[in-house]
Amino acid sequence: MMIQGVTVDCWDTILVQGDNTIDEKRRRLVFDFFVHREFSDEQTARAIKEERERFMKGFLEEHITPGLEERLSRLVEILYGRPMPEVLGILAGEVVALIQEYPPILAPGVPETLEVLAKRYRLGLISNISITPGHVVRNWLHDLKVLDFFHTLTFSNDHAVAKPHPDIFQRTLERMGVVPSAAVHVGNDEELDVAGPHAAGMKAILFTGVIPAPPDSEADAQLDDFRMIPGAIRKLDRRPITPSKT
Repeated sequence: MMIQGVTVDCWDTILVQGDNTIDEKRRRLVFDFFVHREFSDEQTARAIKEERERFMKGFLEEHITPGLEERLSRLVEILYGRPMPEVLGILAGEVVALIQEYPPILAPGVPETLEVLAKRYRLGLISNISITPGHVVRNWLHDLKVLDFFHTLTFSNDHAVAKPHPDIFQRTLERMGVVPSAAVHVGNDEELDVAGPHAAGMKAILFTGVIPAPPDSEADAQLDDFRMIPGAIRKLDRRPITPSKT
């Protein structure tokens, strides 16, 4: 079946964080927020570690990625022992404001390539969200003048599952009106963006232009220049779907 739809990953595929220190700045903001109130360095560090471990357990075991507000709410409850809506509201506002100060840039070749792809296929974006809210990503895509190329945007915290669970790919394709056998996903992670779409019945292209490729990829195609994607998809059009190993 000919390719009718293309889904793409967000971070390190089309968007690249321009400031490599943003994660540390965010961690420092959250740490100082609680230390400047009533908690010691040790209490705060322990709570942050516990919340992180809960997040990773949910992601690895159930493919769930709660968004920023849910994660911060959990952190507040660990420290205070109860919900504190007023504290959560202040902290979430400060974190979002910091994130918005450091917008990402587009990977080379992204705007012109998305324009080419959008003329031939339905496009969808699938992004696992853990910190940056989906509405902020949407605004960045708008500011970078690529939002209108997408038929639909899927953020994992708005759904019951995250990549690599096949459901997030299948639900996105349903909204696009495309069956999995007529779709290809483009992303930078072997498990999330190759094994995941394969399990959903899609083809997969591994993009290595930002993050180096693993030594042995199961991707249907692998490339390091985003501008090569239209040609790679044309070559995949009549190749069979790679069988899932799950």
